[in-house]
Amino acid sequence: GYTAQLTIKSMALGLAGTIDAGAEGSVTLFPTSNVRVAIGDTENLRYTLSQPELERIKAGGMLEIGSNQARSIIISGINSTRTGATKIVASKAGAYVRIHKA
Repeated sequence: GYTAQLTIKSMALGLAGTIDAGAEGSVTLFPTSNVRVAIGDTENLRYTLSQPELERIKAGGMLEIGSNQARSIIISGINSTRTGATKIVASKAGAYVRIHKA
């Protein structure tokens, strides 16, 4: 097997393929600008992660989404089968995380 620690830094997000960090690897999705992030039922935002995209991220270790640049993170409509830990980060001054029950 293999283990990778992968960080993707970008202003926008659109995953067309699979990210596979291995059984104990980790993936960090790091917004690099003052953006709003949507996970699940995506609003019309530049930085979104849909349910199918989330399912294509394979990392047995930590999946971290967000950064000190994220203005807000909205989580809605997710029914993930992910077994590893997930960390949501919105640490910019005044930032917030809003979670809607799926």
